[in-house]
Amino acid sequence: MRTHPVVAVLLALVTAACAASSGSTMAVKTTGAEVSSVAHYRTYMHETAESPPEGFARGALRPVVLEKVRREVDALLQAKGYLLMSTI
Repeated sequence: MRTHPVVAVLLALVTAACAASSGSTMAVKTTGAEVSSVAHYRTYMHETAESPPEGFARGALRPVVLEKVRREVDALLQAKGYLLMSTI
C-alpha cells in the first residue's frame, strides 16, 4: 500500500510535536484507507474525529500543538496550490 504524501507529512508533524513534549510516553497508532487518487481535489479542511477508531484511545488534544500542526499543514498544502475551505 502506498502512503499519500499529505498523510506522511501529517504523521511526521504529529510525531515531532509529541516528541517535543517533555516526559511523553505516548504510543502512536495509525490507520488509513486505500485512496486511488486525490489529484482532482483543490480544497481541504481541518476536522477532529468525534471518537477514535475501534481499538484506539484518545488522549488530551493540547490546543497549542493542534494549532501548530494546522499551521504547518496549511503552509505545506497552500504551497502546493490547495485552498483551505472554511468550516460551515
